Amino acid sequence: MEESRAVRFPEYTDVLLPLSREMDFEIVPCAGWTQEMSDLRRTRLGVFNTDPAQAATKREYDRKIEAARRSRPDPTTMDDPRFIHSDRYDAVMREELEIYDAYLNEWIGPGGWTEINRAHYALIEQTIERAAGKRVLVTFGGGHKYWIVDQLRKRDDVALLDVNDFLPSQPVTGETMTETDFNARCREEVFELHQFFEDWFGGIIPNTPTGSGLTRFEAVLEDDFEIVSPEGVKSSREAITSSLAGAHGVHRDRGVRIWIENFRSRELDDETRIATYEEWQRIGGETRARLSTVVFSRAPGTVNGVKWRHVHETWLPDALP
Repeated sequence: MEESRAVRFPEYTDVLLPLSREMDFEIVPCAGWTQEMSDLRRTRLGVFNTDPAQAATKREYDRKIEAARRSRPDPTTMDDPRFIHSDRYDAVMREELEIYDAYLNEWIGPGGWTEINRAHYALIEQTIERAAGKRVLVTFGGGHKYWIVDQLRKRDDVALLDVNDFLPSQPVTGETMTETDFNARCREEVFELHQFFEDWFGGIIPNTPTGSGLTRFEAVLEDDFEIVSPEGVKSSREAITSSLAGAHGVHRDRGVRIWIENFRSRELDDETRIATYEEWQRIGGETRARLSTVVFSRAPGTVNGVKWRHVHETWLPDALP
């Protein structure tokens, strides 16, 4: 399985798809996204974040989002599946996403928060009605959960089960990660950070002291982090951070897409894991790719419980710049 939009999710690669070989069930796609909606959302968010005419509204939006995020628990708690399947998690996500919805749903259009949730739920509802009398598992990003559950609770023909009844008794934390957990968190970190790079180079993420800035990037680098570029140039944490800071929005006009393929990892010891993956970039009309080798270390308290210690990149022969 190599589809980059699916291999990032261990609930599919490690659970749902393997179980499909053993159990008799159907997997039904229920995502309402189209490429056109995604492209439009990215464009509209770029305008909202950079257009001087939107500056006052953007500042007001940022203040409210930052205030909402201060009520979030620490990242380890937010990633605990028991917390994800709780009313408190739904309340945290609802507070933040309803701000996003109020400011940006109409601005974005079909890919806005309310609009896309309606599209998702219409497909979920069709599947539920077609599977009357059967058990149905709905898998979506955790932020969507409160919206979907709100709709399901309005139906008198659906009984919602507590996911916590099906989870292990002990929480998964940075200190107690199994090898499978460690692998999943490294994979998620690779996919998430490269989405950050795409948004940074495209100017989607604001480059302001009170905005997202480089905080996401700096928080997951070890102090002695080093990266070796495909050209053989070695850079320290400070050098690569400085370089990235100067590249904000560099591809805004040309368009940029970054995606990951062929992620693999293996444990070196209890605290360290090595991973390889292909990083593909499409900038303007040009596509290029590199093979990356990464050393990760456990880091409880970071967004995915891991930090980047070392990266070595080389150009893929069939996708040279």
